[in-house]
Amino acid sequence: MARHIYYMCPSAEIYVLRLEDYHHPEDPNLRLIAARSAVKAIRAAVRKEVNINSMPWTIEPTGTEGDQKLGLTIADAAQRGIPMFYSASDRGAKQNATYSSKAAPEESLPSVQHQSGEMPLHQSGV
Repeated sequence: MARHIYYMCPSAEIYVLRLEDYHHPEDPNLRLIAARSAVKAIRAAVRKEVNINSMPWTIEPTGTEGDQKLGLTIADAAQRGIPMFYSASDRGAKQNATYSSKAAPEESLPSVQHQSGEMPLHQSGV
């Protein structure tokens, strides 16, 4: 991804933030991202006054306070006018909405697909 960004914009500055991950409690082969680390990363990007925020990860909603904080943090970044690029669910189309795209208003999603993984009409050629 960074190589493509530099190809398009050689003077771009890339600010990389790592997210904390952990093993799924029932499937040790599955890695999950900790919502609290996503909150910290998004807040750091906002403080850094980034021009674009790319979030190529998904977090399954758990109904916890961490979900609420993550949703509010993503919404805050969107309200500040930071364009954000999201991933659809890692489990394919027609799944429940996942964070990061779950928290953003649909009209603010500059993604190539909806939360469900379906292509928007204006991009699918329909």
